[in-house]
Amino acid sequence: MKAILLLYLSIFLFACNKENKRNVHLEKSGRELSLLLDSDTKSNTKSLFLYKNKTGKEYITFQNQFKNEIYFYNIENQKFEFKITPNLDGNNGVGMFFGYYIQNLDSIFLTNSEVEEIALIDSSAKLKEQLVYDKASDGTLLRRSFSTTNFFRPLTIIGNKIYTISRCNRNIHPNPVSITIDMKTKKVDYLPFEYPQIQNNINKMKAFGLEDQFSRVFDGNHFIYSFYFEEDIFVASIDHKKIQRKKVKSKYINSVRLLDDFGKSTIQEACENPNYGNMIYDPYRSVYYRIAFPEVEFDHKLEMNEAIELLDYGRKKFSIIILDKEFNIIGETLFPDYSYNPGIMFIREDGLYISTCHPMNPLYNDDFLNFQKFELKK
Repeated sequence: MKAILLLYLSIFLFACNKENKRNVHLEKSGRELSLLLDSDTKSNTKSLFLYKNKTGKEYITFQNQFKNEIYFYNIENQKFEFKITPNLDGNNGVGMFFGYYIQNLDSIFLTNSEVEEIALIDSSAKLKEQLVYDKASDGTLLRRSFSTTNFFRPLTIIGNKIYTISRCNRNIHPNPVSITIDMKTKKVDYLPFEYPQIQNNINKMKAFGLEDQFSRVFDGNHFIYSFYFEEDIFVASIDHKKIQRKKVKSKYINSVRLLDDFGKSTIQEACENPNYGNMIYDPYRSVYYRIAFPEVEFDHKLEMNEAIELLDYGRKKFSIIILDKEFNIIGETLFPDYSYNPGIMFIREDGLYISTCHPMNPLYNDDFLNFQKFELKK
């Protein structure tokens, strides 16, 4: 009898322990940030990163997506301090850039919106170098990609190498996801991880499709890939010779529904569709956050501009799945409708900040870029 009681007690404690591991959530705090924008800058930037200088001063930096400008705001007083404006052409011309990475103010990397080039500039916008990655050392053609946060896949620099993305091209083999650029030798190589087939979604008549929609984060030891139309995430070693698949299913999504990637799906269907989004790493709490978009249905047909705006500002509804360092789900938080833009968020030591700039939010004001802080709670 005692043995049976011990068995039941063990089962009960195991179940309680498992439940306790899944009761983490993100809780709204009283901390907000508000950045006053100039008349030429919109609140739906596609590239926003924190930057801390040598003295420890911290900035929110972001690109004016319509101009060659990177703005720097002091995060403590939330005031604009300066901006960097790279030239379009001329001796210091970088072309139109889309996305960037700040290693320091002497090394700012700009991803080009039109060609497979990364420009290296300093804070005076002086062009120091152009790195070309149109093909790998074995002749494999590569496709340009961007260091952005709306599709969260910033450049990563390890030693002398830049780790970036080559966008999907179904018409070639190999079809690599990740590439490296050696900043000393200028040699370009691809890593041994090819674009996975998204279920049965392959159309050889197109160069790329839904496989191209994913995010990538580096946690110091692994590159983690979150494909938007794939339930599993992919955890890669730095050299990408070891790839693990981990199931990360939202409790608000029964199954991912594929859009027609031959262009037959409407923008409204994209707004309503259940799928996943970006994944980011929180080094202060050793957790990962993965965005999930549950299925929604609108009671009216969306106007074209309305649907585009919804996609641009984070759709109607989303949740954030919280994973521990072993990629186990330890919680999931569903956010209220039309309140936040999950495409603009960043992490500080005190918590996770998510943009409240959503046109359907009653407090929305396009003159400001606003953030709400969330804390990880049990």
